[in-house]
Amino acid sequence: VREVLSLGRATALKKKDNGIRPLVCHEPLRRLITRSLVFAARNDIQSYLGPFQFAVGTAGGCPALKISVQKLAEKHKNMIFFKLDLENAYNRQCRVDALENLSVPSPALASFLGQFY
Repeated sequence: VREVLSLGRATALKKKDNGIRPLVCHEPLRRLITRSLVFAARNDIQSYLGPFQFAVGTAGGCPALKISVQKLAEKHKNMIFFKLDLENAYNRQCRVDALENLSVPSPALASFLGQFY
């Protein structure tokens, strides 16, 4: 079963700089199972991550983060802010660390995803 769920269709997309961006669409059943596990664990994951994140379960998270930083900068004129480029952050994070952290709020989801990474 794991072999079938590991399958995906690869597509090469042309980037603006004439490079290639690989894109893989995984087996639909795997995607359905993953979505179901995420949905079942969403409250536990949100509680684990806490109020200091702007992605999981946060509608409009990036705009909210932008406004928060703008308000903070207006209030504290002497603060210095750095811009972080999160381009391709998903592909650069350590999968082992992410799965270990995910196993705290959702052992089932971490176990399932651990079979593929």
